[in-house]
Amino acid sequence: MAEHHTEIEDNILFVIEKDLEQLLPPSNSASIHRVPKEFRQSNEKHFTPTIISIGPLHAKEENLCPAHLLKLSYLKFFLTELQPGKTLKDLIQIIRGEEEKARLCYDVNIYIDTDDFVRMMVLDGCFILGLILEHPNMSIKTNDSQLGSAARHEPLSGPLLYDILKDLLLLENQLPFFVLTSLYKLVKRHENDHQTLVQKTLSLFQLIMPIDDVLFSRENGFEIKHLLHLVLLEFCPRRDHTKNETVELDMPRNIEPSWSSMKRASVLQLHGIKFKGNIGAVLTDAHFSGGVLELPRLVFQELTIPLFWNLLALDQCLDEKNHFFTSYAIFMDNLIDDENDIELLIDNGVIDPCLNDKQALVTLFNNLAVGVVAEIDLFQNLSTQVNRYCDFAWRPYRAYLVDNYYDVRWQVLNSILLFILTLTQTLFTVLAYHPKNE
Repeated sequence: MAEHHTEIEDNILFVIEKDLEQLLPPSNSASIHRVPKEFRQSNEKHFTPTIISIGPLHAKEENLCPAHLLKLSYLKFFLTELQPGKTLKDLIQIIRGEEEKARLCYDVNIYIDTDDFVRMMVLDGCFILGLILEHPNMSIKTNDSQLGSAARHEPLSGPLLYDILKDLLLLENQLPFFVLTSLYKLVKRHENDHQTLVQKTLSLFQLIMPIDDVLFSRENGFEIKHLLHLVLLEFCPRRDHTKNETVELDMPRNIEPSWSSMKRASVLQLHGIKFKGNIGAVLTDAHFSGGVLELPRLVFQELTIPLFWNLLALDQCLDEKNHFFTSYAIFMDNLIDDENDIELLIDNGVIDPCLNDKQALVTLFNNLAVGVVAEIDLFQNLSTQVNRYCDFAWRPYRAYLVDNYYDVRWQVLNSILLFILTLTQTLFTVLAYHPKNE
């Protein structure tokens, strides 16, 4: 009996020690985060995968389990792309050596044992790389792919492909990018294949979003943490933007700069400012010169709303002072107040409305900027220059006259009419007056 109790105690001790091994110390290297509560409120659908789970944070959700067969199908395909002599065992050995580093990328403790964690990293990593390798044969314009047909491997297409790629850009649905890099090293190289893994990855996401070829051919030298972070770096590259924002204005030097937030687009137009869309520019490339505010063109589509929410959540979670996307969101919130501002920006090529829902775009930017702070506002210099331009000399008066054109016009006409009536009444009074002597 004593031996039986000792055996039970040893088993309990073993289980608890295994649990303690998973309780890793807090890490400053965490790059895959749970979405902050304040973002998730009223926006749950923008942060939750609908088809497939990547990584541990949504791995146990039952509605995502049917995609497991799809992962196995892509694992089988990926194994055919390995270098001669390389096998699944080599993939497992590589990831097992990086297990602790991978666990530290998540900002919560992952209560999954070593074998299951390594299996998940290999399976999810090979699935993503399989998509990347197959993307030249994929299209979202067809309706062929169905989740139930995953046992027979075919390149994904149609709405299923679209939904999966959208799931791959959710903050909580990420895999450390070095896991993909390590697995990709075992892939055989084709003779005419000169693209890097980064370029191939962005080419894959070109299927569902506009990414300019000139942009993703750029090597920016920053460590890529995961797929969503790659898209963030692509849209908001880390570099000094203040050089392009400061311009010389034709105005007296005694006018002090205005540090208030920039006026909405329709009011800026009243001050004589013109807008111009810049095709192919990154989101933070904005310039002001000669009364023209040049802004990057934004293609607004169905994906824009969940993508922007996840980019903002990631940007706020990153441990850095320059919150590039947050600055952009605040800037656009200042610029957009209602549908009139949206129409103005559409007419001037700043917004390309693939999704024709102006109110949705107004709501997006107005909600994105609520409660967020950019420690260093990348658009501060630009806003200052625009405000100085608006404050100069007669521009506020011109803006008032244009803004209140109809009211002012009727006020003037009423005043003239009142003057004429008063004058007429006075003349009739004088003419009708006859002294009693006569």
